[in-house]
Amino acid sequence: NVRPGRFLMIGNSLRSDVLPVLEIGGSAIHLPYHTTWAHEHVPPETLAGLTIIELPSIREVAPWVWSRRAAPAPQMPSAERRAPSP
Repeated sequence: NVRPGRFLMIGNSLRSDVLPVLEIGGSAIHLPYHTTWAHEHVPPETLAGLTIIELPSIREVAPWVWSRRAAPAPQMPSAERRAPSP
């Protein structure tokens, strides 16, 4: 069992991924996608008063999570480091 306060959902749908997790007391990161089904659109008034974390890319998730932890992020050995994508 995971307490909601220790759960983090990462998804591209506000309606299906983010809002249900926020409703139970968990945390969520929204990764918007350029195409969204009509069913997945959420009226702005539904989002009023909510703090929604939105990141531009999945690549930003690990740095965001580590920035909120007390310990520094682990470093990959230099042979495993990848050049940033354009």
